[in-house]
Amino acid sequence: MEDGALPLPEPSGPSVDVVVMHQVPGTTAAVPHGGGHRVDLGQLGPLSQDVVNMLRDSMISLQAGGDVPPAVIEELKGLPVPELFRGSPWLRRARALVLMDGRARVAGAAVGYRAGLGLWVAEDTVSDGA
Repeated sequence: MEDGALPLPEPSGPSVDVVVMHQVPGTTAAVPHGGGHRVDLGQLGPLSQDVVNMLRDSMISLQAGGDVPPAVIEELKGLPVPELFRGSPWLRRARALVLMDGRARVAGAAVGYRAGLGLWVAEDTVSDGA
């Protein structure tokens, strides 16, 4: 490159941005994994900047490969973007990965998030067609 900058690495597979949240039982509300207060995912109104920042702090970009099978990425990409996220330029392409009791089922796999460890996928429950 002429300016001496190194090129960005090419993604090795499909990817998706998710906001990892924990379901509040019996409601449409969830709490971002990074902490904060409840967010009603059924809400249609605009988000305050504080809530956007709280959700961004709980957003991760997942890429197929390594511990994340392509089937998990493809199923997450197929989820609708929550209406609540669509008004924010930071969240408008993100999906909500809502965990119940620390995990969710995605493409037949158990997916969860642990502080300090990050996202985990129980790979033995995923079939990628091979």
